[in-house]
Amino acid sequence: GEGKGEESKKKETTEFSDSDDSDQEEMIDKEGELFTTRLARQGGVGGSQMKVTARNLRIREDTAKYLRNLDPNSAYYDPKSRSMRDNPNPEVNPEDLQFAGDNFVRYTGEAAELATTQLFAWDAQEKGSNVHAQANPSEAEFEKKKMVKEKESKKGNKKAKVLDKYGGSEFLEREDEDRKLRFGASSENKIFSRDGRVIKGGETNKTIAKTKYAEDVHPNGHRCIWGSYFHKGAFRWGYADDHSLLKSSYCTGANGRIANDEANALKYGRAEG
Repeated sequence: GEGKGEESKKKETTEFSDSDDSDQEEMIDKEGELFTTRLARQGGVGGSQMKVTARNLRIREDTAKYLRNLDPNSAYYDPKSRSMRDNPNPEVNPEDLQFAGDNFVRYTGEAAELATTQLFAWDAQEKGSNVHAQANPSEAEFEKKKMVKEKESKKGNKKAKVLDKYGGSEFLEREDEDRKLRFGASSENKIFSRDGRVIKGGETNKTIAKTKYAEDVHPNGHRCIWGSYFHKGAFRWGYADDHSLLKSSYCTGANGRIANDEANALKYGRAEG
């Protein structure tokens, strides 16, 4: 009897241990699945269940882009894409910059040439050619160079035909400086503000305007500017020549002034200035 009791106890303990192991394995599997799905949702690095990959990941030792310049008016940082397209420190010498913005990488080096190759591949696919910039980059580059060469040759032939028909090749053979002197062309750098005013560059002897708005302009036959008259009863601006309170009205002269005074007195009262 005692032997059977010990065997039943061992059997129960083994059953409990097996069930605990299976529960633990299920829990580990569930935790692993939750971990991978959480990483996939956050855009991290995960396993085979990953559906989203994060871009612009950085090493922990690298300085974050939003810490390059703490001025709130500096380059905008997009937290969703983790990108800062503009240069956060434009006042620093370009040779001393550690980070010049994401656009610096896009528009320098061979990035622009690669973009033109991709555009050529798309145009070629629309026209029926089997050109792919990623699947066969060598073929795409070769076809692009071939297309550019043909385009330049056609342009040169067209130019030669025009010169043969109308002449004028002697003017094209001269130096560029001679052409600039003959035609009076020159180049200068100017820096403009948001409202179109020249901040730096241009003619220095030009008189500086007092205001950016046009002065002494009297539209619709008026002899005074808008705002030269103020009616206290209506609390509105008008023209001093005919006391009209409408900005786009035509000048009616002395008779119109009398009529406007009577109309304004009936409508707003005689308190005026």
